[in-house]
Amino acid sequence: MRNFVTVENFRAGFARVRVARDVRFARCRSGFAVGIFFLLCAQMAASAEPLNLFDPRPREVRVSFENSPREFPARLNSSYSQDYRAYLSPGLSESEVRVVIPAHTVEAHLLGEQKVVRESFSDFVWTFDVATGHVISAHLTGRVRPKIDWGFITTEIQTDIEVEMGTARVGGFRRPLRVMGQLVFRYCSNPKDKSCQFVKSVALDRSTGYVNAIGQVRVRSMFVELWNFSPMGEAIFSELEPVEEVFVETGAGTEFSLPVGLQGLPVVSDSTLFENGRALKPN
Repeated sequence: MRNFVTVENFRAGFARVRVARDVRFARCRSGFAVGIFFLLCAQMAASAEPLNLFDPRPREVRVSFENSPREFPARLNSSYSQDYRAYLSPGLSESEVRVVIPAHTVEAHLLGEQKVVRESFSDFVWTFDVATGHVISAHLTGRVRPKIDWGFITTEIQTDIEVEMGTARVGGFRRPLRVMGQLVFRYCSNPKDKSCQFVKSVALDRSTGYVNAIGQVRVRSMFVELWNFSPMGEAIFSELEPVEEVFVETGAGTEFSLPVGLQGLPVVSDSTLFENGRALKPN
């Protein structure tokens, strides 16, 4: 049977070709827009201005924390969280500025998988020396409920923690121990202690915003008091762009938004440890 090309068949075939072409074009536009979106993400991250300590005006800034696994406290400047909002204000003197990370951010994002006692945490307050960039103090307090393994039973014990760090000091950690199900890195600061692995402190780098404050987590429970190495002092501080969210139109009815994100951070080492019934203290 012979096939005849009628006007109707020609029009139907042409319509199918045109639809396929339009679909390919829409996919192309969408793919191009997605590429532009991710390029914009990279450009915004790369264009962030480092924190300017010489500008004491009260304002919102941002901070991201180094979040390598807590099992590797000596791993520095490797992996970072997304940005957290913080607030800069003048310090107690003209030579200081303060950067405050709100307590609700600490509870929700800075303690990893630890079970926190809600509304028990203070703000995370960083005090910088304007002239040198040194962290005079980075301090917070709060309560957590770590799981303690007694061998025959696992329980939660309410534990007070106090973090204190700075860059004009020497400090590090000893060989890790696992006690009662908790991984412990005990804090040490004696330069003559050969068992101490020291971590280099770094004042604020004005070209990058990088800082590494060294210090300890003081842990107190009904059973023990000790001092652990704090992994919360390594961060990048930067200025906050005025634009909070960017929307990209793909041309295919789809929008992508770029909000300021939040991610979890390394867990605070709040393990409890004692030997012969006595608290372990740093040298």
